[in-house]
Amino acid sequence: MSERRRAKVGVFGIGLEAYWEQFDGLRERLEAYHECVAERIGRWATVVPSGLVDTAPKAHAAGERFSEKRVDLIFCHAATYATSSQVLPAVQRAGVPVVVLNLQPSSSLDYANADTGEWLANCSACCVPEISNAFERAAIPFNVVSGTLHDDEHAWADIEEWCHAATVVGTLRGSRFGFLGHTYPGMLDMYSDFTMHQAQLGLHVEVLEMDDLQDRVENVSEEAIAAKLEETRETFELDEGVNEGDLEWAARVSVGLDRLAEDFGLDALAYYYRGTSGSAYERLGAGLILGNSLLTARGVPASGEGDLKNAVAMKVMDTLGAGGSFTEFYVMDF
Repeated sequence: MSERRRAKVGVFGIGLEAYWEQFDGLRERLEAYHECVAERIGRWATVVPSGLVDTAPKAHAAGERFSEKRVDLIFCHAATYATSSQVLPAVQRAGVPVVVLNLQPSSSLDYANADTGEWLANCSACCVPEISNAFERAAIPFNVVSGTLHDDEHAWADIEEWCHAATVVGTLRGSRFGFLGHTYPGMLDMYSDFTMHQAQLGLHVEVLEMDDLQDRVENVSEEAIAAKLEETRETFELDEGVNEGDLEWAARVSVGLDRLAEDFGLDALAYYYRGTSGSAYERLGAGLILGNSLLTARGVPASGEGDLKNAVAMKVMDTLGAGGSFTEFYVMDF
């Protein structure tokens, strides 16, 4: 498998500077909560920390940091009440979705004995509506995860999923998708607008010529073919009816595909070429499946029939660790 990218997420907690002199130990408690949040998120993503933000200038500084680091997602930990004016600047410049973490340290207050300081140490929910209103009016995409800080596995499962989603978005942004040949004729649902893929997902489509592959296949050495045949026999169970000549040709094309992917820095591939009867390109197109199966197994998903959207879906699934292949085994049981 290719090396997996970890999402880069900004994490900051919020509080109100005016509280610190009034409530002894409050700031330290909140910082400890926030360290717990940052540590746990760090299990699933690379954390860009900005600590406890308690003034508008610190919010601006956090926003500068998140923008400079090009984070994929921002977590705002509502540690206690804070004005929305010291939250908005922390997320505006980065231009990425925000998840507000409404994680209360205790499941409920000891109402009979709680004072204002104890309430402030547990009032994560207090400012969430205000922050949400500010985000809505500023057209900043956001979601809220509510639960308890330490023992709420449902809430933490949601947070983990946000990290994985950010990983997918960050992986697609800047990925290089090869498009070799053309889309299968007549399959209108597969026709794609390369510009929209780049505009909406940030990926790059590298349009490849069949000559790009043919040149590399023609220069494959016998040693490389032998190594590819050994890899094939180790990877697949081969039916005894397999034609050795066809298998050797597929291995040669596979080596050429490896070099094509390396030379063009491909992270995924959509391919299809029909060719004319008996032409070199027809034979080349017919020999692609073995190599593309092996590329897919290494984390460079290859989608047949020139289906670029499917190549994106395969890359998403691969990034999530759910496998990068697909099948057309359609049937209904009545």
